[in-house]
Amino acid sequence: MSVNKLLLHLTARGGKKDELVSALPDLSRSLCAGLPNGARATTLVARDDDPMRMTGTGRPTRAFDATLEIRLSESDAGNNLARAVRDLGPRLESRIHADSSAILVGENNVFVSCDPTPIRYQYCMRRRADFSPAAYLARYGEVHSAFGIKTRGIAGYTQFHVDAEASRQAAEASGFGIGEVSSVSELHLRSLKEFFVETNWNRSLGAQEDEDQFVDRANSIMWLSDAAARL
Repeated sequence: MSVNKLLLHLTARGGKKDELVSALPDLSRSLCAGLPNGARATTLVARDDDPMRMTGTGRPTRAFDATLEIRLSESDAGNNLARAVRDLGPRLESRIHADSSAILVGENNVFVSCDPTPIRYQYCMRRRADFSPAAYLARYGEVHSAFGIKTRGIAGYTQFHVDAEASRQAAEASGFGIGEVSSVSELHLRSLKEFFVETNWNRSLGAQEDEDQFVDRANSIMWLSDAAARL
C-alpha cells in the first residue's frame, strides 16, 4: 500500500474543544515541518448540531471533535512520519483524550475529484471479523466504491484505505489509543441542502445493505465537519 495520508481524529477534553481548534493551525505547521517538503494540512471541525452523527446502524454516538488531515508529498514517509508524531498524545494531553483519539495512516483513493469544499462527511468504518484486512479493502475499493460514485448531491468522493501496521506504529509512537479503523469514506459537500435533497435517491442505491456484507456497522461512526483551515 502507498502511504500518502495521515488522519488525526481528536477527542477534546470537556470544555476544551475551542481551545483545541485554536491550537490546530500551529500543530499543522509543526507536523508539516517534520515531513518532506510539500506536505499539506487541512483542519476539520466537527459540527455540534450534526444530524448525521451516528453509528452505521443509526444509533446516536459521540464523534471526534476535530480532524487534522495531512497529505504527504512522498508515498513512503517512513521514519519522517514516526518522528513527526512522536509523543503527540502527551504534548496535547491538556486538550485531548489521547486514548479515545485516533491516528490513521494509509492511502488516499479519489473516485470523484473536486476542488476543496466547505463541508466533509466522514465515516470511520471497521471490517467484519470474517474479512481479512486485504479482503476488506478489495471489497471496499472494487465493489462498494460504485455506490459512492453514483451518490447525488456531492462534489467529491474519496476512500481512505488504512494501513493497519503503519497505523499501529504511529499510534505507538504518538501515544494515541485508536489505530484499528479499517477505512474512512469521505464525501465532499458544497452544502447540506444540496446533499439532503437527494436523500431518497441515495437511499435507493442500497449502499447500507451492501455494507452489511463486509462492514461492522454497529462499531463504525459517521459525522460532519466544517473545513476550518488549509495549509
